[in-house]
Amino acid sequence: MSEAFLCDGERVEAAPGTTAAAGAVALALRALVARLGTLALAELDDVVMGLTDAVDGEVVAALGTVLPAGSAAVTVRRGTGSGLDVVAVAARAIKSGEADLVLAVIVPPGLPPVACALVLASERGSLRHGLRPLARVVGTTIAPAVGRGATTGAVERLLARVGIWPQDVTVYHLDEGLGTPGAGHAHLLLGAARELVRRGGRYAVSATALGEGQAIATLLERA
Repeated sequence: MSEAFLCDGERVEAAPGTTAAAGAVALALRALVARLGTLALAELDDVVMGLTDAVDGEVVAALGTVLPAGSAAVTVRRGTGSGLDVVAVAARAIKSGEADLVLAVIVPPGLPPVACALVLASERGSLRHGLRPLARVVGTTIAPAVGRGATTGAVERLLARVGIWPQDVTVYHLDEGLGTPGAGHAHLLLGAARELVRRGGRYAVSATALGEGQAIATLLERA
């Protein structure tokens, strides 16, 4: 089984007064490509797009203004957890051997629109495209609250599943309040990976409540 690595990302806020989330998507993708330089969009195996609100055809169409014709793409929705779920979906595609290079994009509701684009790759994909992995995506878990905060339950279930002690995690980001949009969680996961590298720690966890007593948690390991 291949390993999935979070390599880099960009978060872009559209100009004040802008109402089209599609513009933020295009900006985020172009900013990511411009900064990395080595990212060949024509060689993407898949694009996973998370939408926290109703599916917006204009937002999905915005991918076509940046990606080459014929690029594969899929949309996922998990409310405020969409920012973490797109990473989980992308990581599963890489771990299963179906993909070596996947772009994860998230657009939450709100004005001005914000979009976050993350690039994930297998070890082979990162070498081929000149990408430097920040962290390995260990896993993601969705769990109900059990007599405590929803995010705490999700984190405990995830750590128990992979056999890691809570004290071994260097960076934690837990959001119980449903107050951070989906793109914020994708961006914070990227920030957690960068902070993990800065501190020289081994593990980082990001988790957010989903409502209805559920939460989603993602675990990273420094590459």
